[in-house]
Amino acid sequence: MTQTLLHRLRLAAATVIALGGVTAGTALAVAHGTTVQTAVPAGAVPGVLQTPGGGACLTQAQARAVWQSVDDRLNALELHPSLRGVDALAAGTAAAQLHQYVQQRLLDAHLTEREVQRLDSISVLQPACGNQPLTVRVYVTLVADDYLAADGHVDHRDPGVGQTSEVLESYVRTPGGWKVVTIASLVPPAASPGTSV
Repeated sequence: MTQTLLHRLRLAAATVIALGGVTAGTALAVAHGTTVQTAVPAGAVPGVLQTPGGGACLTQAQARAVWQSVDDRLNALELHPSLRGVDALAAGTAAAQLHQYVQQRLLDAHLTEREVQRLDSISVLQPACGNQPLTVRVYVTLVADDYLAADGHVDHRDPGVGQTSEVLESYVRTPGGWKVVTIASLVPPAASPGTSV
């Protein structure tokens, strides 16, 4: 692959993947900043619930903190790749993608990966009310991405540095924190740079 782990996974999914176990026929208000801008039509975003669940919902700032926490853990996993690390960070479709990437692109190649990406914007599509997942739409720019050999020298760099992707991501609460469960690009694969998972 020629782009960062999470950046690649975000670009790899050509369609939005519905969350397993989430009932259909649901949509919600799209939050941008701290205000609600518009409503997403029912069925427009698979896996997003039409009516919020009971209980407290995350704010825009809390959703950003969840995204940043998971992204930081993904970056740490790339620097110290392990399949057990994937299980602590991801579930569902995202876990399968991460397992494959970590095994084939890092462990089998005897490489680690040092990346930096910038979160340009985040919109909350489902604010994790009660036990519901958190679903966000993000714009992320790849700032740097180096693949390191065992002796620490740069084996190669990702040519996708500087590119921005639009992605839909969902997270679930677990006793150990948040786990990413789906990562889906909102850009058609023909328009996506680099290679896919």
